[in-house]
Amino acid sequence: MAGIPYIKNDNGIPTLYVHDQPFFACSGEIHNSSSSNLTYMEEHVWPQLKGLNMNSVIVPLYWETIEPTEGEFCFDLLDGLIAQARENDMKLIFLWFGLWKNAESMYAPEWMKADTATYFRARKVSGEPLNTISPLCEAAVERDAAAFTKIMAHIRSVDEQETTVIMMQVENEIGLLGTGCDYSEQAQAAFAQPVPAELSAGLGVNGTWKEAFGGDAEEYFMAYHFAKAVETITAAGQKEY
Repeated sequence: MAGIPYIKNDNGIPTLYVHDQPFFACSGEIHNSSSSNLTYMEEHVWPQLKGLNMNSVIVPLYWETIEPTEGEFCFDLLDGLIAQARENDMKLIFLWFGLWKNAESMYAPEWMKADTATYFRARKVSGEPLNTISPLCEAAVERDAAAFTKIMAHIRSVDEQETTVIMMQVENEIGLLGTGCDYSEQAQAAFAQPVPAELSAGLGVNGTWKEAFGGDAEEYFMAYHFAKAVETITAAGQKEY
């Protein structure tokens, strides 16, 4: 797959290569919802970037605009952002606002937000649901991975040779607000189980999460499950591009 950006170790320094040349990203990040409208980008964002000596821009990409109806994908916004970046001689670093952004699920599609039974929320210890879909919700992670796979396949089909898109951050500012742990029924059942074998092997711990990590158990538990979810999503997209 010629032309795909990659990271190479140069004298011990991980270095991004684009078209087989070292690329130092002089980038700026736009506001969270700015790239949801191509006209707004054209009139108010791209002109502001001129003269800043940037060679790339960090731009959100929203699941809710790409899969507004379950199973039906629209890449008009994605294609428009790539076209605009080319017109402005910029590379793109996309932020995938999928299941999580700002520790909430605000950019997930409406059809997912409405189905709280299938795509269950994380909860406080009081039982109050958060605006955050739990990382232990396998159905939600699978749907995000499926959408991200479609996106990466599409980017490859339209951009592999030109390589306008040089990098992708999978999810953004994940975590929970107002609680240190997910106290949903599903999460607490998992919390009572022994720690996964990969953690036992890697960290030399055993027993339940509480037995293995003591007072930090809840933090380790959430870090592991968020990381596992993001790795699942990332790996699915990476297979395509």
